Amino acid sequence: MNSWGGTSQRPMCFQELLKGDETLVVFVPAVKDRSWMWRHQQYLRRTKMDLKLLLISMLFGVIYSSGQQDGNECIKANVKSCGECIQVGAKCGWCTDPGFLKQGEATSTRCDELESLRKRECGAAKIEYPQGSQRVLKNKPVTNRTNGAEKLKPEDNTQIQPQKLTLTLRSGEPQSFKLKFKRAEDYPIDLYYLIDLSFSMKDDLENAKNLGTQIMLEYGKITSNLRIGFGTTPAKLPNPCTGEQNCTSAFSFKNVLKLTSNVQEFSRLVEQQQITDNLDSPDGGLDDILLAMCAEDFGWRNVTRLLVFSTGTGFNFTRERKEDPSIAHMVQKLRNNNIQTIFAVTEEVQSVYKSLSSEVILENSKLPDGVTITYQSRCKNGVTGEGEMGRKCSNISIGDEVSFTISITAKQCPKMGKSETIKIKPLGFTEEVEIGLNFICECDCHKKGIKNSEICHNGNGTYECGACRCNEGHVGRQCECSTSEVNIDDPDENCRRYANWTGSACDCSLETTTCLASNMQICNGRGTCECGTCKCTDPKFQDPTCEICPTCPGVCEQHKECVQCRAFGTGEKKDTCERDCSYFNLIKVKDRDMLPEPVEAFSLAHCKERDANDCWFYYTYAVNNNKEPRIHTHVVSEIKRAKKMDLKLLLISTLFGVICYSSGQQDGNECIKANVKSCGECIQVGAKCGWCTDPEFLKQGEATSTRCDELESLRKRECGAAKIENPRGGQRVLKNKPVTNRNKGAEKLKPEDITQIQPQKLTLTLRSGEPQSFKLKFKRAEDYPIDLYYLMDLSFSMKDDLENVKNLGTQLMLEMAKITSDFRIGFGSFVEKTVMPYISTTPAKLLNPCTGDQNCTSPFSYKNVLKLTSNGQKFNTLVGQQQISGNLDSPEGGFDAIMQVAVCGEDIGWRNVTRLLVFSTDAGFHFAGDGKLGGIVLPNDGKCHLENNMYTMSHYYDYPSIAHLVQKLSDNNIQTIFAVTEEFQPVYKELKNLIPKSAVGTLSANSSNVINLIIDAYNSLSSEVILENSKLPDGVTITYQSRCKNGVTGEGEMGRKCSNISIGDEVSFTISITAKQCPKMGKSETIKIKPLGFTEEVEIGLNFICECDCHKKGIKNSEICHNGNGTYECGACRCNEGRVGRQCECSTNEVTSEDLDKNCRKDNGTDICSNNGDCVCGTCECKKRENPEERYSGKFCECDNFNCDRSNNKLCGGHGRCECRVCTCDANWTGSACDCSLETTTCLASNKQICNGRGTCECGTCKCTDPKFQGPTCEICPTCPGVCTEHKECVQCRAFGTGEKKDTCERDCSYFNLIKVKDRDKLPQPVQTFPLTHCKERDANDCWFYYTYAVNNNTEKEVHVVETLDCPAGPDIIPIVAGVVAGIVLIGLALLLIWKLLMIIHDRREFAKFEKEKMNAKWDTGENPIYKSAVTTVVNPKYEGK
Repeated sequence: MNSWGGTSQRPMCFQELLKGDETLVVFVPAVKDRSWMWRHQQYLRRTKMDLKLLLISMLFGVIYSSGQQDGNECIKANVKSCGECIQVGAKCGWCTDPGFLKQGEATSTRCDELESLRKRECGAAKIEYPQGSQRVLKNKPVTNRTNGAEKLKPEDNTQIQPQKLTLTLRSGEPQSFKLKFKRAEDYPIDLYYLIDLSFSMKDDLENAKNLGTQIMLEYGKITSNLRIGFGTTPAKLPNPCTGEQNCTSAFSFKNVLKLTSNVQEFSRLVEQQQITDNLDSPDGGLDDILLAMCAEDFGWRNVTRLLVFSTGTGFNFTRERKEDPSIAHMVQKLRNNNIQTIFAVTEEVQSVYKSLSSEVILENSKLPDGVTITYQSRCKNGVTGEGEMGRKCSNISIGDEVSFTISITAKQCPKMGKSETIKIKPLGFTEEVEIGLNFICECDCHKKGIKNSEICHNGNGTYECGACRCNEGHVGRQCECSTSEVNIDDPDENCRRYANWTGSACDCSLETTTCLASNMQICNGRGTCECGTCKCTDPKFQDPTCEICPTCPGVCEQHKECVQCRAFGTGEKKDTCERDCSYFNLIKVKDRDMLPEPVEAFSLAHCKERDANDCWFYYTYAVNNNKEPRIHTHVVSEIKRAKKMDLKLLLISTLFGVICYSSGQQDGNECIKANVKSCGECIQVGAKCGWCTDPEFLKQGEATSTRCDELESLRKRECGAAKIENPRGGQRVLKNKPVTNRNKGAEKLKPEDITQIQPQKLTLTLRSGEPQSFKLKFKRAEDYPIDLYYLMDLSFSMKDDLENVKNLGTQLMLEMAKITSDFRIGFGSFVEKTVMPYISTTPAKLLNPCTGDQNCTSPFSYKNVLKLTSNGQKFNTLVGQQQISGNLDSPEGGFDAIMQVAVCGEDIGWRNVTRLLVFSTDAGFHFAGDGKLGGIVLPNDGKCHLENNMYTMSHYYDYPSIAHLVQKLSDNNIQTIFAVTEEFQPVYKELKNLIPKSAVGTLSANSSNVINLIIDAYNSLSSEVILENSKLPDGVTITYQSRCKNGVTGEGEMGRKCSNISIGDEVSFTISITAKQCPKMGKSETIKIKPLGFTEEVEIGLNFICECDCHKKGIKNSEICHNGNGTYECGACRCNEGRVGRQCECSTNEVTSEDLDKNCRKDNGTDICSNNGDCVCGTCECKKRENPEERYSGKFCECDNFNCDRSNNKLCGGHGRCECRVCTCDANWTGSACDCSLETTTCLASNKQICNGRGTCECGTCKCTDPKFQGPTCEICPTCPGVCTEHKECVQCRAFGTGEKKDTCERDCSYFNLIKVKDRDKLPQPVQTFPLTHCKERDANDCWFYYTYAVNNNTEKEVHVVETLDCPAGPDIIPIVAGVVAGIVLIGLALLLIWKLLMIIHDRREFAKFEKEKMNAKWDTGENPIYKSAVTTVVNPKYEGK
């Protein structure tokens, strides 16, 4: 198919914020204008907030403030007119109020965001803010036509809606519309068949003669309106056929048959065609494809156009001949003519067409400058796409409808503001949408502008939209200045009022002295001086002179040693501390919480450093407003090692884990998301999914797909276990012969009776997502038979090696007898292909390729000298008769020989035992593609071609490729040993890496070490077992886990192998097979697993669970499914094609009917299904939530189970369930949130009365009706006279004979039993006896007495009293007097000391002041200013010095 389409860095101040685990490290010296970073610090407390959250919140704060500052594009644009303003962005408006601008404001400030204009009191009627719009001009509905209905003309079919519309665009404001596409049923098709008639297509022409009838039959299933045409193409160069072939004259292109519905005419004309021929292999097919686009000559209609191009070769294009078309040219023409191209053979045409027609891809014509377009697709089954994927929808069947949301945005106004037209169409279809684009380039008030208005300084501009638009050459708000009058070098000249000041308010100083840094550079060379203040151009630096870098490394490191020595007396500077570290004031604090914060003190840096003992110490560094360095430090009371984990990070990681887990739990319900329609689809979603077959399971408004859910969810939703379909996979072993336990010397077994792998055959039943695992056992059998085939290079350079190999048979037999008693050996040799340039083809060289007196045999490709045999002597005899040969090039034809040895099993005599192939050479090898040198281009067919033990097709087939060789060696279980000379070791080691179960050994110059080489290589190969499997079916995966010798385990690719296995060792593999999907038709598959290099294998049959058991009991055309419109199975209806609804009650054509939508609106409202569902067939199907526990329900989806009242952050308080947004409470609970308990046990008072008889029990809590009582059970009465006070006098008189009732004690106080105890510990406790009250009272002598009052179970009143009074001791006078005297003396001494200290300080200050004045005094040694000399000198003016 031919497809085409239309066409911060983060500030450094954040990167250095973290210098420790907990402490914020920012160094900002004190200045009057604090850094912006600390404006938000009042919300961020270091001790409570994790630093990472702090950093993120600060970053968002900066981004927000940056957005606030930088985001107003309207202001930044600095526009001069309303038209320019509305082109800046969709948020910008223009205030036309003439009185809007304040003095000093520029005309450009009329352009601002709408909210800002309103805040600046520009009335809504005065704001110009035009908006874009759209208007549909042609909106013909898509065609709903079924196959067999009344035949329509092609132009009456509509597959895309709307067809024409107009958009009015304003810069920055997108205009969106919805485009609908429906693949029409029975849509007409024009198919033109273009076949290559060059000689190589002779057989294809015969097959094409019946093509017309076949295509009509097949395409008749798709459309009733098909037309077919026929054309032929060979090439441009005329050249008749050779030999006796009867060919027509060569031609470039012939239109044999114009598109027609006459099949007989098509077949007749095709039968008359004859083949022709050309010289070159590529044909001129591109010419013919271009010619096939001539609509009139070929009869193309405005329908689906298919061009089938059938050829057996390549094609010419511009690079090869100038007259041929380029590929890009051809693509353009195919696109313009809506032709879909199929490059295929006859039987592929229909299947390829189905592939083409199942996908729709939108493309647009070229967009005007500054216009962008975006697509968003909504495809079949709710699949959506954005970006480039938003242009297409796939898997569209006939009758399916998809939609696209298309947004078009203009970033700027085109030149002249003229309208444009673009078109959008689906690729390969003739229909298109025509879109007219109009642009808003000026405001409406522009039309009312007054040119050369007097308002604009005597006609120097146009007065429009409340402002002057100046004519060329004039500037100013009223165009009052000429550009020639303005001082370009200093535009502020006219605004100055005082020297060194500028600005509209004369508030901008031109002095730069305030910007001088300590290095006497203006702004430290990192900024510019503006109005006497530095604007730092480097964002890392700040401060009034751009000298401070809070994020630069070094502040903490710089002062670390000095802080350490002064605070703790440790560190490298402890010996020179007084000299080097006295430059700051040190203040110690008790803990880290007392370290100053930036919002509490000057700008500072928080530091966290570690000493030599891995202990942390914390301090802050700051320069206060007096420019004095100051350090606060605190000594950590416990050592904090560096390796300890920060608890906050631990908390975050734990929280993150919980969030991820809960998120995974919430988002992971694949069963709900799959939105399946049947039980069979449900069980293929995943192993956790089940299907509820209970007919009454669904609530009103729930879709059929909600029957599919996780098992636990289904149980919670009260679907009985017997009603849940949840089939599980299984496995069955069919052949399980134990591995052979055989010792050397035991009874000899046939190879087929030896078992090294177990089991041998089994069947797995797979359900999607559920792995089936089994254990495979491998045991390397003792005395296992071996077949060894020795393949030797007999080129001349191997002459010495041949002599040593002649005795190889018997010697190798003796050595291998130590390993196995059943050993066979064979021999073969190879040289090279018998064509030039590999050998010399002169007659003499063919007889004897060697030079000089050497007697060599004729060259050959491969010769099987000796079939595998156990007769070692025969091996020696036959090998001794061999002669060397020769060839011309250095690489040999060994790959041909290896291929024949691998595939000619009967000729070689391979048994189903260990197979070894020893490949001996002293040269490299030819491989696939090298045969072209000899004119051999046919690839190796991988078949046996031995005749009389000689390879006969070496001159016909190319060398095999390495991949081909690997496949054949693996298929035939052959392990390869490369015995090569040291020179070619690197080459063959690379080859070994590509061939599994192969080894490389270094062959001596004369092959004298070949036996040891073979033994070592065999031991290496046989000590390793590697499992491999045959090709897996689509959607099936396999994993291996090995358990090898000495308990070594492996997984992944290492799980396939075990190494260092000795004879008799047993290893095992756990193999897991999982199906991710059900294969087409659900048919069974078979795979095989075998150890590389061994003949035994495990055969595994795979059966797939694609349907539920209840599927078999389905009732087709059931009455339950709306009079037979579906199959009733598994508790639900599976609708026939064209029917929808829970009972299949609607046709797909009726789904979008307005009448049906009315049934989905509650109380005739506007919301369909309460905006919580979709109206399907007049019935609401409620949406699904991401959380599977949350569901919408109800006839109009007006109910849900997650919006009920909550208590303690729990839905329905955790004591009920939410039904239709109302809590249904559990037993003994009530209330809107089920948070009110009906239990009264919590209200029982100590007297067993509810609320002590003084209140009511509400929600498990007492509400006291008597206001004097309170407490959980209304037993506390703070204002009531107490029990203790009531019985105090009687207890006092009976126990101690004192008190007010001592005279009437017997009469008034005999109502209780008095029991005396020795001390307070003997008083009864509530847990020891009946409920009682503990009392503590004081008598008239201030002595305390203690007792308890209780009423026992016999209603008798008992009082237990402590028999001794607790009287306070009198004060000790002597210490009091001594303390007072000592205090007076000490205070006096302290006052004297303070006075003395103050006097000393005062004296020192006075002396220092005196010394300073003395130093500053300057004694003038000149003349006395009041002195006048007594001598007066007068000069004679006439005296001339004579």
